Amino acid sequence: MDLALLDELTDPRWTSVRRAADLGCGTGRTATWLRRNGVPAIDGVDLTPEMLDRARARGVHDRLIEPRAAVHRSSETSGAGQDISRTGRSPRTR
Repeated sequence: MDLALLDELTDPRWTSVRRAADLGCGTGRTATWLRRNGVPAIDGVDLTPEMLDRARARGVHDRLIEPRAAVHRSSETSGAGQDISRTGRSPRTR
């Protein structure tokens, strides 16, 4: 998320948000912004362990989650489309 765009948002009032999900949290940059703007609890989710390591180093998330995902190719699109779905296994958390 572009931080300048976040600065422009007037809704929601971030201080009224009790918990946020930082999906595709990457390095934790957005979570850092959210924390600075009053969000007290933030969960980060990312598919790549390397990005979760970088987010963990910032120390702003309450939980970091690496979902176990499976990529399924759609037969209707001759392999051009992909769906990512969660498997039945539990996600790894910090």
